[in-house]
Amino acid sequence: MKCASGLLMAMALLVLGNLFATLTDVVVKALGNENTVFQYLWLRQVATLMLVFPFWWSQGPAQRRPGALKIHLMRAHLGIIGASCTLFALLHLSLATANVIFYAAPLLTVLAAFLWLKEEVRRQRIINAVIGFIGVMIALRPDQLQWAALVAFVVAMTITGFNLLVVKLPKTISVASVMMWTNLCALPVTSLLAMSTWQPMGGQQFQELLILGICAAITVGIYQGCVVLAFRQADASAAVIAEYSGLIFAAVFGYYLFNESLDMYTTIGILLIILPIVLQGWQGKRQ
Repeated sequence: MKCASGLLMAMALLVLGNLFATLTDVVVKALGNENTVFQYLWLRQVATLMLVFPFWWSQGPAQRRPGALKIHLMRAHLGIIGASCTLFALLHLSLATANVIFYAAPLLTVLAAFLWLKEEVRRQRIINAVIGFIGVMIALRPDQLQWAALVAFVVAMTITGFNLLVVKLPKTISVASVMMWTNLCALPVTSLLAMSTWQPMGGQQFQELLILGICAAITVGIYQGCVVLAFRQADASAAVIAEYSGLIFAAVFGYYLFNESLDMYTTIGILLIILPIVLQGWQGKRQ
């Protein structure tokens, strides 16, 4: 069982990571184009590799090795599916609504941590996750359910697998190496997808797509790094509740940047989502 200070650190890292993940969604919603999904993913992949490479190369030869290539391959292809569905959902749903569905992932993580990782999941952790999920459903509301919402739910499942697979990586692999190998493993598939669906672009469109790719590479890179560090600090079922913080960021950014209304249901849902984060932090201090 990991210590309480590790849990608080993990939760803080996940809150920070979700802030940057939401910033990625903001950039995608502002500049994204359904016809250039795979071109965007390819540019993001290349930009991420260029940013991570100096940190990866500065390590010793032993630290540069993948360590668990199968895990990197699995995470890479989950990331491709999740990123493609994320872009589609963001282009067809409001920022808050899309993120509401994305944040079914923490509850799925608690269940998967119990069933797959055999982690001890205390009753209070389950209660906290359920409270947060009730908040998600209240914020979502039945009238928001549509076919794009199913795509967003696929994102939630890929996020769950992508994050939990970190636990299966050797602890000796650095964050830079995890990010380098995961993105490198994804590059062949994203390259093939980009080439097979390549759309001619004018100068301004290419510039916007390039900005989108670079900004997303930075924000997604920070998010991935925070996730790796967080799940090495604490049990996944305990720390993952902090993932719900991303919905709060999505609601705020959606309101101020895209004039998306923040109605009573969304407000109540967000309050219920905040509650388990506060409870988990309070419980961590008491332990």
